[in-house]
Amino acid sequence: MTGAAKRRPPPSIRRLATADIPAVVDLIEAASHEPWSPALITHVLAEPTSWGSVALIDGGQPAGAVLARAVAGEAEILNLVVQPEQRRKGIGSALLARTVREAAEREAATLYLEVAVDNEPALALYASAGFMTVGSRPKYYTHAADIRVDALIMCLDLVTSTQR
Repeated sequence: MTGAAKRRPPPSIRRLATADIPAVVDLIEAASHEPWSPALITHVLAEPTSWGSVALIDGGQPAGAVLARAVAGEAEILNLVVQPEQRRKGIGSALLARTVREAAEREAATLYLEVAVDNEPALALYASAGFMTVGSRPKYYTHAADIRVDALIMCLDLVTSTQR
């Protein structure tokens, strides 16, 4: 290809299976200061209101995952993670779009999430998808060396969203 970067095929996204849990734990550990245990992910996925998706690249390698739930007309992204070396390649956008569709299919009118105020790439992703900041949680996240960071609460109106 002359003058253009080689385009990578979009990730394949499928329902997160029990067999994916160890890889998802590794993804979260590599990308976040807030680890999730296999038991916690298993518990979340066992709830009938919850679901997860995994993004696969290069013949089936997990490169990202999302865990979410929907209850009483509201949905929440519990965790969306992309392998650090795979960021800025459309994986987060693909997982987010899949989650928006699933939340709408589950009849949620709104989709919420929390994001660290210093996570600029995630803030840009969510803003580009139409999420609006609706509140904050002081010192919600713990980063390295016990540094506490505020979270922004963001919301997407699924009734009017163009992401569906």
